[in-house]
Amino acid sequence: MTMEKTSFSELKTVRRCKRAHRYRYHDRLRRRRPNRPALIGTILHEMLDARVKRQLGNKETGPKAIFKKHKKFWEKLFTGEKEEFGDVPAVVQAVYDGYLRRWRRDGMIYIASEVQIEVQLTKKIVFQGIIDKVLEDADGRRFLMDHKFHKVIPGPDHRFSDIQTVLYFWAWNETHSKAEQVDGIIWDYGRMKAPAIPEVLKNGELTRRANIDTDQFTYRAAIEEHGLSHKPYREILKSLEGKERTFFERVTLPAPPRVVVREVVQDAKDSAIEAKRALRTGVAPRSQSGFNCNGCEFRTLCEAELRGFDTKSLRKREYENRDEEKESKYGEIEEAA
Repeated sequence: MTMEKTSFSELKTVRRCKRAHRYRYHDRLRRRRPNRPALIGTILHEMLDARVKRQLGNKETGPKAIFKKHKKFWEKLFTGEKEEFGDVPAVVQAVYDGYLRRWRRDGMIYIASEVQIEVQLTKKIVFQGIIDKVLEDADGRRFLMDHKFHKVIPGPDHRFSDIQTVLYFWAWNETHSKAEQVDGIIWDYGRMKAPAIPEVLKNGELTRRANIDTDQFTYRAAIEEHGLSHKPYREILKSLEGKERTFFERVTLPAPPRVVVREVVQDAKDSAIEAKRALRTGVAPRSQSGFNCNGCEFRTLCEAELRGFDTKSLRKREYENRDEEKESKYGEIEEAA
């Protein structure tokens, strides 16, 4: 019996909008260019993966090589495209450097990075996924780590609805020995925004706005860059102590309760069955919620079809066939941003 395959991205898509599900998993479409949050998130994930794999002995590709590869691609874009996206290389470099300052000495022992998992979800469907990191803390407790990049670091309500990580927790423990099973989850949050560089006022001093969205390191670097004395800025530097936590934070959760895992897995089974049935029957009604349309990569195509337009040229111009092996697994970042 041939097993069908599914992923969290497919389960989420079919729940959100069956029309989007058909575009992506039946028509095999994706946008030719990712949106800005997805692009930034993808580069950061690749750099963090290369960093840990370097620690684990893989010397082939490091974070600098990953960044250089994406920067070359960026430099080939048209001026208008660069203006649309903003200076992505600068943002990525600043965020990555800030991440290292925050977590370079986190005391964690990294076991694996970008781990592929595969587990039977139903009799006919296999669930596949990729776990960002597996690591141990100083007490020998093992965790799954999930990198998440957002505009702002989310609160507890967001984590309560984050069933993806719970599903990955279940899949890992379902396919590993007791000695290798994980004890909990770590959400590794980062903002897709570099700390603001304080502007220089007409009098030559740096702004001391109370609401400046920066951290102490960035503000101190600006003082030194302009050859200023630290003395007039002691108060604002003191107020920025610990501000790096608003840019990078980690939240640790012990093993989710069994009832939560059971409910999440059952939801995944139901969604997987629904997804495969939709592909077989061709049933693909549009979402009735405008909220689901925000950030959808197929919105332009969907609206054109809704108006009865001929979409052949649109499909060719803005979309391409999806190669599953090359598909970015960070598509969910589009909504998180």
